[in-house]
Amino acid sequence: MNKMRLRVAAGVLLLLAVLFAVGGRLFPGEVRTLSRNGASMNTAIRISVTGEGKEPEKVLDESFLLLDSLNGQLSLFQKGSAVARVNDAAGAEAETVSPDVFAVIEDARRICALTDGVFNPLVGPLTRLWRINQQRPSDAESADPDARMRFRLPDPASVDELLPLTKIENLEMLSPDRVRLRQKGCMLDLGGIAKGYASLRLANLFRTRGMRSALIDLGGNIYAVGTQPDGAPWNIGIRNPKDTRGAPIAVLSVTDAAVVTSGTYERFKIIDGVRYSHFFDPSTGYPVRNAMLSATLVTPDGTLADALATAFMVMGADRASRFLEDRPELGAILILEENEGVEILATQNLEGRLRTTDPSLSVHFF
Repeated sequence: MNKMRLRVAAGVLLLLAVLFAVGGRLFPGEVRTLSRNGASMNTAIRISVTGEGKEPEKVLDESFLLLDSLNGQLSLFQKGSAVARVNDAAGAEAETVSPDVFAVIEDARRICALTDGVFNPLVGPLTRLWRINQQRPSDAESADPDARMRFRLPDPASVDELLPLTKIENLEMLSPDRVRLRQKGCMLDLGGIAKGYASLRLANLFRTRGMRSALIDLGGNIYAVGTQPDGAPWNIGIRNPKDTRGAPIAVLSVTDAAVVTSGTYERFKIIDGVRYSHFFDPSTGYPVRNAMLSATLVTPDGTLADALATAFMVMGADRASRFLEDRPELGAILILEENEGVEILATQNLEGRLRTTDPSLSVHFF
């Protein structure tokens, strides 16, 4: 009897040893979907990944570390960041930066040329002068609309004085890792491109780590990797710019693409009774005022999507439409002010994948 018990005990120990040898999992090939919320890059973050075994948990840990690292390098306001160091050294020596920072700045310069200067990473002196570029109205401002009236138009002479500092020629890239701003007072601001770059870096990380699918949400800056876990396309809501609750006006089905929206509904100031957005025309130094309420870009290149969404808000609908006609690989949704309502324009390549949430609204494809 004792021998029998010993054999059973030995068998149990052997089974446990085998299980631990395969990583402590009962099902080594089990597919799991994990999600995690957090905050980084001055916004709320939500990431969902699907993969085998413990890999989703590991890659989520790695992704949040990557975001914090990028924020520490690309932040305009974080003391000691690479961007802050470049700005502090403006007019003096070049600063050495990491490959990530160099790549983002190079992308920003490339897209500046692509948009004929509409997307401008050196617009920082203007945003500081106008003090419009904030995340959203404060609670005090929301409760008291008059709080916004305390802001006044900058003196025109102050705007004119800053315009030379925004010229892209002031940005000097010294390969492989040094950046210099030629004039003192120049200010590099990567806020219009940093989250798009980060989403693309995360998407590539997930693909490298063998994740079957993932959805990255960096404060509304979306990247869909692959399909949903069940194989269906991802459904991404496009915000109604006139709905203060943030409800969607349309839904877009996508796979393996960034969906990035810029809009006038969160960052603005009312100055002398006039509403000013945080989108600046680099050629004039003033916030743009046109019918564009929001612009959404759809492309696998998250960096390009982020920058172009900003640029289209400055261009306005006509110029943005002409830009898109020459680039049929890009998808876009433009929402315009029209009397008391809105007009929705979208590129032809999104037809069949974009539907409105209100049956009374239609999309005009071009």
